[in-house]
Amino acid sequence: MYTDQPIETKKEDILERSNFAANIADHLILQEGAPSIAIALEGEWGSGKTSTINLIRERLAENFSDTIVVDFNPWLIGSLDSVIEGFLVHFASSINQKLKTGLASQAASKVLDLAKFLAPVKLIPGVEPWGSLVEKTLKNVGEGIKTIVDMSELDLPRRKHAVQEAIKKLEKPVIVTIDDID
Repeated sequence: MYTDQPIETKKEDILERSNFAANIADHLILQEGAPSIAIALEGEWGSGKTSTINLIRERLAENFSDTIVVDFNPWLIGSLDSVIEGFLVHFASSINQKLKTGLASQAASKVLDLAKFLAPVKLIPGVEPWGSLVEKTLKNVGEGIKTIVDMSELDLPRRKHAVQEAIKKLEKPVIVTIDDID
């Protein structure tokens, strides 16, 4: 009898997806300094995408045990506006829980800083979001007070770079799986 539940291991793989999943897993481990890649599995509901992801995870655990695999499911997030922030919080938590080192805590802290920075930003079609963030910051300072706002605090590329550098210091491959995007 076949169920609609995804398989967890290659022992359950009666449809022989294991070789395909192993090939993908092997290609996910990149050389140091290589650009990141994204791979999408597309298919109808119930066609085996989650099973394939589970087989990829199994292969990574067997052959690349030092890899940090972060599994994210956007359905667990309450609203569309919170997906990015929720992902970053989950990413930080996963890194910290899997490595439990000082470097992992530092990397998680940088990721959480980015999440906090992005939390109040809401994208409005046609409107550049940083302008509204700067306006809010200046308004909170108060019109009567002469204060210099540190514009580097509003520098998204700088924050992103800090996250990238902290992740590099971990010296471990990081793979993120996102299931149930639909």
